[in-house]
Amino acid sequence: MNNVLNYYYHLYPDNIHQTHKEFRFFVDGYEYLFSPLVIDIKHLEYLYSLSNQMLQYQMYVSQIIPNVNNQLFTIVHQEPYVLIRFLNLIHESVNFLDILRFQEQTALFVQKPLVLNWKKLWEDKVDYFEYQMDQFGKSLTLARTSFSYYIGLAEMAISLLNFVDVELSTAVVAHRRIFPDYTIKDLYNTINFVVDSKVRDVAEYFKSRFFSGDYINDEIDYYLTNVLQDNDYLLFFARMLFPTYYFDLFENIVFS
Repeated sequence: MNNVLNYYYHLYPDNIHQTHKEFRFFVDGYEYLFSPLVIDIKHLEYLYSLSNQMLQYQMYVSQIIPNVNNQLFTIVHQEPYVLIRFLNLIHESVNFLDILRFQEQTALFVQKPLVLNWKKLWEDKVDYFEYQMDQFGKSLTLARTSFSYYIGLAEMAISLLNFVDVELSTAVVAHRRIFPDYTIKDLYNTINFVVDSKVRDVAEYFKSRFFSGDYINDEIDYYLTNVLQDNDYLLFFARMLFPTYYFDLFENIVFS
């Protein structure tokens, strides 16, 4: 990998730490991550533009580094890779107020209207997982015992969306996932950004904390009382109901 970094980025790290297909290293005090591209090119281009705007306002999000050909990704062994430089190296765990603060800081940068397509995405996901269970259910003994319950939760969440006025949803810079071990550094990692409803990150944060055994009642009460507006409540409850955690695990099992 040294040759790729030397040629395409003019970077010459002394040590490279590899985890699966990810490569981490330091150069001139900056931490870099060279990893497979997991989003589509159009979204990558949007994130590059968005992060540059945020950096101009001294928000220390991670930078997507173009290669010597001014391309945002580099093909390595027939697979696209992207290089990220981290400017925020705070490894403290993310808390509820960190997420609210991040949303407030980034709201200015979301100029395009929010197209809330959760209903279609969730319906397609349910159909997809039901198909996977039909195909591989005999070998998924443990998953079979819980699958119907979580499909039921998903369908309840989808039904709530029928009563939401999506045009009133507040768009913010959110994240593909908020995991229990998320740090401030992860929160400011550009490659994880998505534009979505403001309830997305908070709901995923609460779910991850709940399954980690943490007490979250006071935070939820504060959020419901002081942050949400009328149209947000159903979106929040729908997001809390939809079992992203379960479907992530199910997908990992199927593809392992």
